[in-house]
Amino acid sequence: MDGWRRREIGISEGGSLGRPRPAQGCSAEKKKISVQERLTLTLRFLASVDSYVSLQYLFKISKQTISRIVPEVCEALVEKLMDYVQVR
Repeated sequence: MDGWRRREIGISEGGSLGRPRPAQGCSAEKKKISVQERLTLTLRFLASVDSYVSLQYLFKISKQTISRIVPEVCEALVEKLMDYVQVR
């Protein structure tokens, strides 16, 4: 996602989508997952019938981590886009 698009919907590199929480027992070798990768992963999950297992091979992220990322990003998107979506 381009930088201008992130700014347009209020998502920044340091925003709520971009701060991965360190896992318990987190080691220095674990990679940090960027905002863009978190959003891409979530949108791919929502737009397809891919399971967490298939996404783990595609994104090289464990299914346990994916199962934490998807709900976090969905909650952040709902919060950020609440003013732009009307629910009847």
